[in-house]
Amino acid sequence: DGQFNPDVRTVDDIGEFEDLANAVLYNALAWVVNGSSVYSANAVKFVNTWFLDADTYMKPNLAYAQMQRGPTGQNGTHTGILDLKCMAKVISGVLILREGNAAEWTDDIDSSLVSWVNEYISWLTTASIALEEKAAAK
Repeated sequence: DGQFNPDVRTVDDIGEFEDLANAVLYNALAWVVNGSSVYSANAVKFVNTWFLDADTYMKPNLAYAQMQRGPTGQNGTHTGILDLKCMAKVISGVLILREGNAAEWTDDIDSSLVSWVNEYISWLTTASIALEEKAAAK
């Protein structure tokens, strides 16, 4: 249905991440334009659900993105790295909340997301499938 649902625990479509990215960015922008904390709270809820909440968060890697099943196991492919291409929208929304001093964007949430992103960057710069994508022909 094109709506990000923070209560869904499994994701079977990269479109879900794009929906999340749009929801974070557009709610942050709506907060700037409208000033209503409803929008900033929405953005924070989405970030918390996807990246930080122990029961629902995405692990900071794409080890199983675009998984291939078969006799050698269930492994992600290097092209799966591209599944998080919308992360720039999420970060843009976060920066809007951070720089605008949204009350809902707390120091604790900020530092937790920074930790998640740092773990993801570490994985992205060392994991074999990430390095395969880096070396892939453009």
